[in-house]
Amino acid sequence: MDILFKELPGFWILDYGAKYEKVYPILSKQVSSSLHGVLLLMRYQKRTQELAAANKEIQLLNKQLKTENLRIGTEMDVPRHIQVALLPEKVNTIHPDFEIAARMLPATEVGGDYYDINKDLDDNLWLAIGDVYGHGVPSGLIMMMAQTIHTTITTKLNEIPRDIVAIINKVLIKNISGRMGQTRYMTFITLKYLGKGWFQYAGLHLDLLIYRCRERRCELIETTGMWLNVIPDIFEYTKNKKLFLDIGDVLVLFTDGLSEVFNKKHVILDIDRFGDIVTSHGEKDVQTMQEAIFSDVLNWCYGEPKDDMSLVLIRRIR
Repeated sequence: MDILFKELPGFWILDYGAKYEKVYPILSKQVSSSLHGVLLLMRYQKRTQELAAANKEIQLLNKQLKTENLRIGTEMDVPRHIQVALLPEKVNTIHPDFEIAARMLPATEVGGDYYDINKDLDDNLWLAIGDVYGHGVPSGLIMMMAQTIHTTITTKLNEIPRDIVAIINKVLIKNISGRMGQTRYMTFITLKYLGKGWFQYAGLHLDLLIYRCRERRCELIETTGMWLNVIPDIFEYTKNKKLFLDIGDVLVLFTDGLSEVFNKKHVILDIDRFGDIVTSHGEKDVQTMQEAIFSDVLNWCYGEPKDDMSLVLIRRIR
């Protein structure tokens, strides 16, 4: 018999006689074709069953994945909500010398932005701002540690900025590097109001901006020192410095989520352009000024921020 296919479906043994010599080859081909068709049908049915089982498994895995994503999303929302909940509220009239506006615009993923506004035992105003490197839950936890330490010290003890920065660093080194095994650093600066427009400050963060009302321009104030959670003792690297606000001047505290955003052409906003934005709105009241700054920055990045955006505006009014 002739073999029409690569695989032999079977054998058919007949008495091959001259009488049916022309019939057998035709019959052989037909039977072979029929057997092969049956085998193909059986394989198709088996494959269909396998695909159905695989599809069912995929649907189950997809359902589990959706459930897991929902669980992870919920878990990620918790530290994000805590991050926002820890921010001070009703700060506009916390001190008679100033009008204050403060806001954080959180990114999709948990970040490490932090700012604080409170008073100490002697009714002195304290300001702070910082940013933990990276994103995710660890950054959020580090931020919360710094917030807790700073608030505890400034509201319960009479300290100076340099000492507070050094103390926060020691605790973070112990908890983050020692216990969590994390090496994420944190930029941080704290400021104490001394009265009559004078602030004492310490720490290393982005340069501060001051909108000078008389000149209608922004001035950069350098911050120096050492990041938190880099070395165990930063006391010798941390110095107290002073800055002055005249009546009408605005102190601008911000994180890099506002100054280091990119447009569609991948051009960074940078500190100079950010300063120009601040200057363009410097004569407005602080609440309107804040909203306008956020709007301009978001327009620059087409409403797609990749990092937390934090902004604190302090205008001296007397």
